[in-house]
Amino acid sequence: MSGAFATNPTPVLTAKDPYDVSVWTFDFTNTLGPNDTVALIAGVSCNPTGLGIGASAIVNGVGGASKAVSALLSNGVIGVKYLVTCDILTTNGNDYSRSFILPVQKR
Repeated sequence: MSGAFATNPTPVLTAKDPYDVSVWTFDFTNTLGPNDTVALIAGVSCNPTGLGIGASAIVNGVGGASKAVSALLSNGVIGVKYLVTCDILTTNGNDYSRSFILPVQKR
């Protein structure tokens, strides 16, 4: 079919408690080529605001060294679903984004 394209839905992760402070990972393994790695974290953000975003780091992904980003997330408002996005630049000069939906609820 001309003009058609496939999209991957944004994954919805298991809810976090508003008092949890934990590390969440964005794995770019399936996007990066075998000789490409994460060179720079351009940013980690959320929409709407209200989720605490702490330190982020380049870490090993499923596919090897420097293929993922971890970010420390905290707080949040009960009942809100946050779109959390990580933007990176790679050693081959590409830029990519990964997102997930993170619901916040009392556990």
